[in-house]
Amino acid sequence: GLQNVLVSRALAVAAETNQLDNDTMRALQLALLKEHESHRRQCRELSSQLEQAKRTEKHLDDMLHDHRDRDKENKATIRSLRSRISELEEARRRPRCKAPDCERDHTVHYCKECNTTDSDHRSSKCPHGLIVYHQTSKESAQSSEKNGIDISKCRANGYAGQGFYAAKSVEDTDRKACAGTGWIVELSVRMGRIMELKGADHQWTGEKVRAAGYDSVIITGTNGMEFVIYDPKRATVLKRYPRHPQN
Repeated sequence: GLQNVLVSRALAVAAETNQLDNDTMRALQLALLKEHESHRRQCRELSSQLEQAKRTEKHLDDMLHDHRDRDKENKATIRSLRSRISELEEARRRPRCKAPDCERDHTVHYCKECNTTDSDHRSSKCPHGLIVYHQTSKESAQSSEKNGIDISKCRANGYAGQGFYAAKSVEDTDRKACAGTGWIVELSVRMGRIMELKGADHQWTGEKVRAAGYDSVIITGTNGMEFVIYDPKRATVLKRYPRHPQN
């Protein structure tokens, strides 16, 4: 500062004229050193403040960039939401099928369980099921009507393993057990996801069928179409009656 300049000038003049004694000279030098140290301290403080200002500027700049990025993301999200809302509104205006909870974009729903082409229910929740027939002994028919079907009593070496087998018509049951001399059990079955077999494959079980992604099996062969279920809850016994009145 100005004081530093004046002290330096005084020292220079004094040195030239030899007008200052040693004590005065040391006092002036000490004052000069203090002034110099004060100046250096101020420089360090200003340098620190400058660095802090630069860091603050960078932080604000980063915040500005982040804000711009978030603004772009928000605008993209808003555009996506508006597009989705438009799609939903368009879908709501279109005629939909009668089946509740159906997420497919169609006007009619086909139920593969009861063969209804314009169904008011999904196949997995079909209240009707497929009507099939099973021929067995009188005692077994009575037990099925009273207690429901018992998979554990079904033979284990069936064409598709141990399961309950039924046919599409009463006549088809004549080519199977009892050969037309037994009693008919009429059932409603909910097949669910169906696996089709072209012939006998005894290795199947209910667990293996479910592990393969199916609930039941349809076998197509020389004895007519057979329907196989492995879960007794999928079958409802409707009635029983003799295949022929004299049985």
